[in-house]
Amino acid sequence: MFLFGREKSVQKKAAFAGLVLFCLAGLLLASCDNPAGNSTGGPAFVVPGELRGTWLGGSWPDSEWGPAGQEAFTITSTAFTSLSIHDEADGGNATTYAGRIVNVRWDSDSSTAGFITIQYTANTWTPEAVNNFYVLRFEDLNSSAYPPSMRLAGAADGTGRPTRSAAERDFTGNLGTPNFQFYSTITRQ
Repeated sequence: MFLFGREKSVQKKAAFAGLVLFCLAGLLLASCDNPAGNSTGGPAFVVPGELRGTWLGGSWPDSEWGPAGQEAFTITSTAFTSLSIHDEADGGNATTYAGRIVNVRWDSDSSTAGFITIQYTANTWTPEAVNNFYVLRFEDLNSSAYPPSMRLAGAADGTGRPTRSAAERDFTGNLGTPNFQFYSTITRQ
């Protein structure tokens, strides 16, 4: 009889230990600062549909900085790409920078403005910035217009920051700073 009581006690302890481990695993998952994406190669943050698409901006003439062209941005559910579109004779299209989207944050008082944080996967202007985090600002998003439009600006310091939290702190803390001065009005194609 004593043996059976002891066996039940061991079974109860094992069940309790399993329950504790299960709860700890759940707490670890819930404590992630962005469970949909992280900087360790996990899946990227999924971008809301109203931001996704190919967006075309203004064009520019030939200049000392290069041939005439047009800016374009592609936003997918997980990635951001900035392109310079040129004639084939001038070298064709070129990616200026690109990244894995790790966060989208809407302004608390707006459904038309916010921030997109990327982790660079390419940067032709500053190759050493690859793997750094960079923030873009969007405003005046009008997804119901035809064609949909918004204003987009990248942070003035294109090198980014080594961590997501540092980039978001430095680039989104005060919109009155020169971080986001030059906006492009872009339309979705």
